[in-house]
Amino acid sequence: MFSSKKVSLMKKSLILFSVFAVFAACDGGLGEKGRTLARIDGKSFTEKDLEIRLALLPEDQIEGILSSPDAKRQHFETILQERLFALAGEQSQIGNHDSLDRRLALVDQRVISQFYFTTYLNEYDAFTIKELQDYYRADSSKFTGDSGQVLPFSKVIGRVADSLLISHTDLDSFFQANRSDYMQKAYCQASIIQTATREGAETALSAIHNGMSFANAAIKYSTYPNNTSGGNIGRIEKGAGSFDIGSLQMVDSLFFDPNTGLKSGEISKIMPRGANFMLLRADTCVGDLAPTLASIKTQVARDYIQKYKTARGQSAATVLRAKYRVTLISPNKAPTEQDIQAYYDQNKDSYMSPETFELYDIETSKEEKVLERFKAVKDLNQFKALASEVSENHWTKSQDGYIGVVKRDFCLPYGIGMLPDLFPMLDSLTEGKVSQPLESPDTQKWHFFWLVKKAPPQAKPLERVRALVKSDMETNQIANIKPEDTLAVFGSGKVFRESDVIFLKEELPPQMRDRYTRESLLDFLITWQVVSDEAKSLGLTDDPRLISMRLQNSDGFWGQFYQTSVLPLSFEQDTTVLAKTFVEKKSLFTHDTAAQDWHPYAQDIAAYLTVTQQDMDVEYNTNPDRYRHDSTLSAQANESADQYDVFQNLKPIAYQRLSQKVLDKLKARFHVRIVDPSLNEPSLEPTSATLKKAQDLHYGRDLNHALELYGKLRDAFPNRASLQDSVDFSIAQIYIEQEKYDQALAEYRRISFLYPNSPNNYKAMFMVGFIYSEHLKKDSAAVQAFESMLAKYPKSDLSEDADWMIRNIRSGGKLMPKLDDTTSAPAAKSRKTSE
Repeated sequence: MFSSKKVSLMKKSLILFSVFAVFAACDGGLGEKGRTLARIDGKSFTEKDLEIRLALLPEDQIEGILSSPDAKRQHFETILQERLFALAGEQSQIGNHDSLDRRLALVDQRVISQFYFTTYLNEYDAFTIKELQDYYRADSSKFTGDSGQVLPFSKVIGRVADSLLISHTDLDSFFQANRSDYMQKAYCQASIIQTATREGAETALSAIHNGMSFANAAIKYSTYPNNTSGGNIGRIEKGAGSFDIGSLQMVDSLFFDPNTGLKSGEISKIMPRGANFMLLRADTCVGDLAPTLASIKTQVARDYIQKYKTARGQSAATVLRAKYRVTLISPNKAPTEQDIQAYYDQNKDSYMSPETFELYDIETSKEEKVLERFKAVKDLNQFKALASEVSENHWTKSQDGYIGVVKRDFCLPYGIGMLPDLFPMLDSLTEGKVSQPLESPDTQKWHFFWLVKKAPPQAKPLERVRALVKSDMETNQIANIKPEDTLAVFGSGKVFRESDVIFLKEELPPQMRDRYTRESLLDFLITWQVVSDEAKSLGLTDDPRLISMRLQNSDGFWGQFYQTSVLPLSFEQDTTVLAKTFVEKKSLFTHDTAAQDWHPYAQDIAAYLTVTQQDMDVEYNTNPDRYRHDSTLSAQANESADQYDVFQNLKPIAYQRLSQKVLDKLKARFHVRIVDPSLNEPSLEPTSATLKKAQDLHYGRDLNHALELYGKLRDAFPNRASLQDSVDFSIAQIYIEQEKYDQALAEYRRISFLYPNSPNNYKAMFMVGFIYSEHLKKDSAAVQAFESMLAKYPKSDLSEDADWMIRNIRSGGKLMPKLDDTTSAPAAKSRKTSE
């Protein structure tokens, strides 16, 4: 379906990949790293290419992958699949490749910018990798681990960067400029004696004066919880206060005031503390101390590094804008009269005066008294007469209740205020009496209204709203900005236009577009451009980690395009076959009998083409609980009502096969050739050795890998009945160990269905009954399974056990004590069925 010829524009990711691959393949002193592992689309993929693709992993993990054939093969397969998907997307002939190239270029700039900020500025401290390597080689002995051994460069890049930064720094100047941050505040080590009465405190103080130590006095007289430790309350710092003593002001006055503070060894006078009394001793006091740089050099260096990184990160974009001479050009032009008129005409609804109502009003606090007279009012003159007599609003009473013209939803004049319920009532009138009085929520007074007339909304003349129109044009950034208008220029001649901002905005999800203004999007574009330009000028694009990030990003971009836009068109299948299969087998894919278009079901149809009739029959017969079994699936392959459900249950397997089929087609299309034999899937022959390996994994409790290997043997050698016997029993046993009993049942039934003449079939039939009885607790199903087994194998070595199981179930478990003799118990014997 797709041409193998490349599109005319060579994509950046392929250029990058090609250049690197050629470099690696030329060896040039690379030795083993230049060795070709495979050829993909006519290009070498080398050991170095593999290492670059793994460069973002920790070094010890990379070493483990490269030293393990299995791990190396698995990672190569993953990378190969990513490359093939990317190539398929990149070389497809659908979509606008110019637009895709432009989108990828923006994404690539973001990747480079992220690396610049997070790795170059933060981890590398704004040094290039070469500068760091040179510094490391000059004295690698400074970078050792806990064992004293010198660590490899890759594990100490951050330490190397920090050390190099400090070696270029006048740390003393930084220390002097920030000396106040390192002052050690005065502190005292203190002790306390607390008593419930003043007399108790005086007794303790007298004992101390008579020679008892403060600590012993605390033990003897203090009621404070720490009395057993001699009253010690630890270190008290100046300006910090103390929970044990009191407020900051009290503590500083008691210990740190040069006039009143206690000196080392001095004891305070007796002081009240709530309902108690206390004595305090300044055990040892140290005044404010200015440390030397030498004594805290590590801390000062750490602070300098942190401030340096923060400052560089915050100013980087601004500095680079200046370096690359970025000039912003305002796109906002003074609107002409024609522009203003056009905007006004297009948005006239925004400049409408509201609907108006000409009203009379009666205001009263005596609603019931006025209501009876109001009901008798027949015309406006009667309403006016009533208003001049009873209205309590002195402003409107003098004008017969007239309040004039009011706007919808506006506040009513003359102190009446807001009456939200009024306007819905006016909507039902053309003119005349408003039938019900309304209570003001603000004044709690009642209002009776008469509507004289109302006028619809009217457009305000442009002359009245000209200033507002111009303001709205500015607010909404309507200033005749065209896609070709320039928004920013660089000294190098680079130009950003309105079209660039529009393109970026369209890349955002629709629900997020309103969050970003033209200015913010332009700021992103400028930052990505200047940062990526700077990164390239510094040689950061040669850093293996950035190369890896860009390669993975490029492959991810094109791979996603392939999987979301190209692959769903046909899943690499003949579209004629897909269409024909849909017509013939529509009931397998949808219950909608009117469906005519096969495209929405393309994946299911392509997956179905990997399924055989035997697959359908095996699924139907090994999972009978899922289906009605009113007919055999094979006998009525097209008509069975179970066909749809059978295929739905097979879809996970079918999807896996389809994925492998797509991958195989891409390998063929792009001429993949594995050069390194260790990257090929290991042969399963001889099968006896492979089976032994799977069994060793099983016995070693590596159940998932054992299942995987058993599955490969099953798929590769379907006609070797004895091998299939062993594999199916082993898979069933693993499922039992994993407590996946339904899957185990299916495996045993598979043996009976596919190999009814197997000498081990009676064991499989017995185990179906045993699982129903012992694990799923379905007695009726167990009895039926055991009876089926006895009917076919009445004299097997498990027949007595099956008979015993039936009798035990029917007795309600009364025979179960016989199981104490484990040498004869059916449960013990049943374990042999898996051996």
